[in-house]
Amino acid sequence: MTPDPFYSSQAWRTLRARALKLSRGKCTWCGADVRGWGKSRVDHIRPRRQAPQLALVLGNLRVLCASCDNRRHAEKGGHEAEIRRTGADGLPLSAAHHWNKGRP
Repeated sequence: MTPDPFYSSQAWRTLRARALKLSRGKCTWCGADVRGWGKSRVDHIRPRRQAPQLALVLGNLRVLCASCDNRRHAEKGGHEAEIRRTGADGLPLSAAHHWNKGRP
């Protein structure tokens, strides 16, 4: 897989550094310490493919630890993103979503 050039751009690196500084070295979700090489993930709340205009907006970023980032993204082996997927009617698609527990 070819690396996305966006993530090596100066604009992204500068914004990422700002997000990390504002997080004070803590995961937004669980509060884990993310200081140190390779511990932090700066995540787009609304993904770039869905909202490219927000790719470089600080308010669209959050700092996550590796564990929370993996839970957020189904493509990274997590299940949270899958559980949160919804259909055109806005209802969750996943049988694992709590709204669908006990439904046929």
